[in-house]
Amino acid sequence: MASFHDTELLIFSRSSCRNINSSAQMSFQPTNRSSLFLGVSGSQTGAGLRQLAIHNLDQAHQDTVTSAIARILDTDIAEITYAQIIDGLPLGEVAFESRGGMPHRDHPINHCHDKLCDGILDSTRGFRSTFYPNILKFDSRNAVYVHPDRENVTYRICRLTSEKRLQLLKFLTAEVPDHSPLPILPNEKNDYRIDPEESPQETGIYKDIWDRSELREDAYDQRLRDVWNKLDYLTHSDKGNAADRALERRNRIFQGRFDGEP
Repeated sequence: MASFHDTELLIFSRSSCRNINSSAQMSFQPTNRSSLFLGVSGSQTGAGLRQLAIHNLDQAHQDTVTSAIARILDTDIAEITYAQIIDGLPLGEVAFESRGGMPHRDHPINHCHDKLCDGILDSTRGFRSTFYPNILKFDSRNAVYVHPDRENVTYRICRLTSEKRLQLLKFLTAEVPDHSPLPILPNEKNDYRIDPEESPQETGIYKDIWDRSELREDAYDQRLRDVWNKLDYLTHSDKGNAADRALERRNRIFQGRFDGEP
Protein backbone atom coordinates (compact mmCIF):
# COMPACT_ATOMS: atom_id res chain seq x y z
CA MET A 1 0.00 0.00 0.00
CA ALA A 2 1.19 3.51 -0.68
CA SER A 3 2.65 5.65 2.04
CA PHE A 4 2.63 9.42 1.62
CA HIS A 5 6.42 9.36 1.26
CA ASP A 6 6.57 6.54 -1.28
CA THR A 7 5.55 8.47 -4.39
CA GLU A 8 7.74 11.39 -5.31
CA LEU A 9 8.38 13.44 -8.40
CA LEU A 10 12.10 12.94 -8.46
CA ILE A 11 14.65 15.41 -9.77
CA PHE A 12 17.15 13.89 -12.13
CA SER A 13 20.88 14.08 -11.85
CA ARG A 14 22.28 15.93 -14.83
CA SER A 15 25.13 13.43 -15.06
CA SER A 16 22.71 10.51 -15.45
CA CYS A 17 20.30 12.17 -17.89
CA ARG A 18 22.48 13.84 -20.46
CA ASN A 19 20.31 12.52 -23.24
CA ILE A 20 17.44 14.54 -21.78
CA ASN A 21 18.96 17.91 -21.04
CA SER A 22 22.41 18.13 -22.56
CA SER A 23 21.28 20.40 -25.39
CA ALA A 24 18.45 22.17 -23.58
CA GLN A 25 18.29 25.93 -23.77
CA MET A 26 18.27 27.00 -20.14
CA SER A 27 16.91 30.21 -18.68
CA PHE A 28 17.39 30.51 -14.95
CA GLN A 29 15.58 32.66 -12.41
CA PRO A 30 16.48 33.23 -8.75
CA THR A 31 14.86 30.73 -6.43
CA ASN A 32 11.96 31.83 -4.27
CA ARG A 33 11.45 29.10 -1.67
CA SER A 34 7.94 30.23 -0.91
CA SER A 35 6.88 29.55 -4.48
CA LEU A 36 8.37 26.08 -4.83
CA PHE A 37 5.93 23.36 -5.84
CA LEU A 38 8.43 20.55 -5.98
CA GLY A 39 11.29 19.69 -3.67
CA VAL A 40 14.95 19.80 -4.61
CA SER A 41 17.76 17.33 -4.16
CA GLY A 42 21.30 18.37 -3.51
CA SER A 43 24.03 18.90 -0.96
CA GLN A 44 23.52 22.48 0.14
CA THR A 45 21.39 25.54 -0.23
CA GLY A 46 22.66 28.92 -1.26
CA ALA A 47 22.21 32.07 -3.25
CA GLY A 48 23.46 30.33 -6.39
CA LEU A 49 20.45 28.03 -6.58
CA ARG A 50 18.37 28.66 -9.69
CA GLN A 51 15.10 27.36 -11.03
CA LEU A 52 14.41 26.05 -14.52
CA ALA A 53 10.87 25.99 -15.89
CA ILE A 54 9.93 23.24 -18.32
CA HIS A 55 8.88 25.71 -20.99
CA ASN A 56 12.49 26.98 -21.12
CA LEU A 57 13.55 23.70 -22.71
CA ASP A 58 13.40 23.11 -26.43
CA GLN A 59 10.32 21.26 -27.64
CA ALA A 60 11.91 17.81 -27.80
CA HIS A 61 13.09 18.06 -24.22
CA GLN A 62 9.77 19.52 -23.06
CA ASP A 63 8.02 16.49 -24.52
CA THR A 64 10.42 14.11 -22.77
CA VAL A 65 10.04 15.74 -19.36
CA THR A 66 6.26 16.12 -19.49
CA SER A 67 5.92 12.53 -20.69
CA ALA A 68 8.07 11.33 -17.78
CA ILE A 69 5.98 13.23 -15.23
CA ALA A 70 2.76 11.92 -16.76
CA ARG A 71 4.09 8.37 -16.61
CA ILE A 72 4.78 8.71 -12.88
CA LEU A 73 1.34 10.16 -12.23
CA ASP A 74 -0.29 7.32 -14.16
CA THR A 75 1.12 4.64 -11.85
CA ASP A 76 -1.23 2.98 -9.39
CA ILE A 77 0.85 4.01 -6.40
CA ALA A 78 0.78 7.66 -7.44
CA GLU A 79 -2.99 7.60 -7.87
CA ILE A 80 -3.72 6.04 -4.48
CA THR A 81 -1.19 8.30 -2.74
CA TYR A 82 -2.61 11.52 -4.15
CA ALA A 83 -6.14 10.25 -3.53
CA GLN A 84 -5.32 9.94 0.17
CA ILE A 85 -3.92 13.47 0.18
CA ILE A 86 -7.10 14.81 -1.43
CA ASP A 87 -9.17 12.72 0.98
CA GLY A 88 -7.41 14.43 3.88
CA LEU A 89 -6.50 11.24 5.75
CA PRO A 90 -4.35 8.21 5.02
CA LEU A 91 -6.03 4.85 4.83
CA GLY A 92 -5.85 2.90 8.07
CA GLU A 93 -3.43 0.31 6.72
CA VAL A 94 -1.13 3.08 5.47
CA ALA A 95 -1.19 4.96 8.76
CA PHE A 96 -0.27 1.82 10.66
CA GLU A 97 2.52 0.71 8.34
CA SER A 98 4.31 4.03 8.76
CA ARG A 99 7.66 3.77 10.50
CA GLY A 100 7.36 5.72 13.73
CA GLY A 101 4.69 8.21 14.69
CA MET A 102 1.92 5.74 13.90
CA PRO A 103 -1.40 6.07 15.75
CA HIS A 104 -2.27 3.85 18.69
CA ARG A 105 -3.66 0.51 17.58
CA ASP A 106 -7.05 1.46 19.05
CA HIS A 107 -7.14 4.72 17.10
CA PRO A 108 -10.44 5.03 15.18
CA ILE A 109 -8.61 5.49 11.85
CA ASN A 110 -7.95 1.75 11.97
CA HIS A 111 -11.64 0.93 11.50
CA CYS A 112 -13.23 4.22 10.36
CA HIS A 113 -11.10 4.88 7.30
CA ASP A 114 -10.32 1.56 5.66
CA LYS A 115 -11.29 2.88 2.23
CA LEU A 116 -11.38 6.20 0.41
CA CYS A 117 -14.41 8.41 0.92
CA ASP A 118 -17.02 8.29 -1.82
CA GLY A 119 -16.08 10.30 -4.89
CA ILE A 120 -12.45 10.87 -3.88
CA LEU A 121 -10.96 8.59 -6.52
CA ASP A 122 -13.03 10.29 -9.24
CA SER A 123 -11.94 13.69 -7.93
CA THR A 124 -8.31 12.57 -8.01
CA ARG A 125 -8.60 11.36 -11.58
CA GLY A 126 -10.35 14.59 -12.54
CA PHE A 127 -7.54 16.64 -11.03
CA ARG A 128 -4.99 14.45 -12.82
CA SER A 129 -6.73 14.98 -16.18
CA THR A 130 -6.43 18.77 -15.86
CA PHE A 131 -2.93 18.89 -14.38
CA TYR A 132 -0.44 20.66 -16.65
CA PRO A 133 3.21 19.69 -15.90
CA ASN A 134 4.58 22.81 -17.60
CA ILE A 135 3.71 24.87 -14.52
CA LEU A 136 6.43 23.06 -12.56
CA LYS A 137 9.82 24.59 -11.90
CA PHE A 138 12.86 22.51 -11.08
CA ASP A 139 16.01 23.43 -9.23
CA SER A 140 19.19 22.37 -10.98
CA ARG A 141 20.84 19.82 -8.70
CA ASN A 142 23.07 16.85 -9.31
CA ALA A 143 21.45 14.05 -7.31
CA VAL A 144 18.29 12.03 -6.78
CA TYR A 145 17.08 11.12 -3.28
CA VAL A 146 14.20 9.13 -1.81
CA HIS A 147 12.69 9.44 1.65
CA PRO A 148 10.59 6.36 2.47
CA ASP A 149 8.15 5.89 5.34
CA ARG A 150 7.56 2.17 5.79
CA GLU A 151 8.14 -0.53 8.33
CA ASN A 152 11.42 -2.42 7.85
CA VAL A 153 12.86 0.36 5.67
CA THR A 154 15.31 2.99 6.88
CA TYR A 155 13.84 6.30 7.98
CA ARG A 156 16.85 8.17 6.59
CA ILE A 157 16.99 10.01 3.27
CA CYS A 158 18.87 7.94 0.70
CA ARG A 159 20.53 8.85 -2.56
CA LEU A 160 19.56 6.57 -5.41
CA THR A 161 22.17 4.17 -6.69
CA SER A 162 23.28 4.41 -10.30
CA GLU A 163 21.41 1.18 -11.04
CA LYS A 164 18.12 2.52 -9.67
CA ARG A 165 18.54 5.83 -11.47
CA LEU A 166 18.97 4.00 -14.76
CA GLN A 167 15.92 1.80 -14.09
CA LEU A 168 13.87 4.90 -13.37
CA LEU A 169 15.21 6.68 -16.43
CA LYS A 170 14.34 3.73 -18.68
CA PHE A 171 10.84 3.59 -17.25
CA LEU A 172 10.31 7.30 -17.83
CA THR A 173 11.68 7.42 -21.37
CA ALA A 174 10.70 4.06 -22.89
CA GLU A 175 7.89 4.16 -25.44
CA VAL A 176 6.34 1.10 -23.79
CA PRO A 177 7.89 0.46 -20.36
CA ASP A 178 8.18 -3.13 -19.16
CA HIS A 179 7.17 -2.43 -15.57
CA SER A 180 7.09 0.37 -13.02
CA PRO A 181 10.03 0.55 -10.58
CA LEU A 182 7.92 2.65 -8.19
CA PRO A 183 7.94 2.72 -5.25
CA ILE A 184 11.72 2.76 -4.98
CA LEU A 185 12.67 1.45 -1.53
CA PRO A 186 16.29 1.76 -0.37
CA ASN A 187 18.34 -1.11 1.00
CA GLU A 188 21.93 -1.73 2.08
CA LYS A 189 23.19 -0.68 -1.36
CA ASN A 190 22.06 2.89 -0.67
CA ASP A 191 25.09 3.78 1.42
CA TYR A 192 24.91 7.55 0.91
CA ARG A 193 22.36 8.74 3.44
CA ILE A 194 21.21 12.01 4.97
CA ASP A 195 19.80 12.49 8.46
CA PRO A 196 16.21 13.77 8.28
CA GLU A 197 16.88 15.46 11.63
CA GLU A 198 19.04 17.97 9.78
CA SER A 199 16.98 20.90 8.52
CA PRO A 200 16.10 21.16 4.81
CA GLN A 201 17.71 24.60 4.85
CA GLU A 202 21.03 22.98 5.77
CA THR A 203 20.91 19.92 3.52
CA GLY A 204 19.03 21.43 0.58
CA ILE A 205 17.08 18.15 0.27
CA TYR A 206 13.30 18.15 0.41
CA LYS A 207 10.34 17.18 -1.77
CA ASP A 208 8.42 20.38 -1.21
CA ILE A 209 8.38 23.29 1.21
CA TRP A 210 5.94 21.41 3.47
CA ASP A 211 7.98 18.20 3.49
CA ARG A 212 9.07 18.27 7.14
CA SER A 213 9.58 20.81 9.87
CA GLU A 214 12.92 21.44 11.49
CA LEU A 215 13.41 19.32 14.60
CA ARG A 216 12.29 21.30 17.63
CA GLU A 217 15.00 22.29 20.09
CA ASP A 218 13.31 20.30 22.86
CA ALA A 219 12.60 17.26 20.68
CA TYR A 220 14.43 14.00 21.24
CA ASP A 221 17.11 13.32 18.63
CA GLN A 222 17.09 9.57 18.02
CA ARG A 223 20.60 9.72 16.60
CA LEU A 224 21.73 9.88 20.25
CA ARG A 225 20.34 6.42 21.01
CA ASP A 226 22.91 3.92 22.25
CA VAL A 227 21.42 1.14 20.15
CA TRP A 228 22.91 0.51 16.71
CA ASN A 229 20.70 -1.01 14.04
CA LYS A 230 21.96 -1.93 10.61
CA LEU A 231 18.68 -0.97 8.96
CA ASP A 232 19.35 2.74 9.50
CA TYR A 233 23.13 2.76 9.93
CA LEU A 234 25.08 0.37 7.76
CA THR A 235 28.22 0.53 9.91
CA HIS A 236 29.15 1.45 13.47
CA SER A 237 31.10 4.41 12.15
CA ASP A 238 28.02 5.61 10.26
CA LYS A 239 26.06 5.53 13.54
CA GLY A 240 28.90 7.27 15.36
CA ASN A 241 29.08 10.04 12.78
CA ALA A 242 25.33 10.58 13.02
CA ALA A 243 25.59 10.80 16.81
CA ASP A 244 28.39 13.36 16.43
CA ARG A 245 26.14 15.48 14.21
CA ALA A 246 23.40 15.26 16.82
CA LEU A 247 25.81 16.37 19.55
CA GLU A 248 26.99 19.27 17.40
CA ARG A 249 23.38 20.31 16.92
CA ARG A 250 22.68 20.11 20.65
CA ASN A 251 25.80 22.12 21.44
CA ARG A 252 24.75 24.82 18.97
CA ILE A 253 21.36 25.03 20.69
CA PHE A 254 22.93 25.32 24.15
CA GLN A 255 25.45 27.87 22.93
CA GLY A 256 22.68 29.93 21.37
CA ARG A 257 20.82 29.97 24.67
CA PHE A 258 23.87 31.09 26.61
CA ASP A 259 24.70 33.77 24.06
CA GLY A 260 21.18 35.14 24.43
CA GLU A 261 21.44 35.52 28.21
CA PRO A 262 22.05 39.04 29.61
